[in-house]
Amino acid sequence: MSGLKTLIDLNTNDTAIIENCDHSGYGSTRLQEMGLIPGNFVRLIKKSPFSGPIEIKLHGFYLSLRKELAQKIQIRILN
Repeated sequence: MSGLKTLIDLNTNDTAIIENCDHSGYGSTRLQEMGLIPGNFVRLIKKSPFSGPIEIKLHGFYLSLRKELAQKIQIRILN
């Protein structure tokens, strides 16, 4: 899909819509229950330095994700 990026590509306070997720090996049921599914909006709160985790806001709560998982979540940046 052209134009798609991953959560890692977001800058602080960017908002995006999730387009595709590959949760394999990351407790996919739990991640889906938390809202990491296509069609949901996310906002990047902060990125940790040196390839550390990122923090996103999703459905009014904050979630930290490892870089490896964040790279598997394709998004479309809205702003």
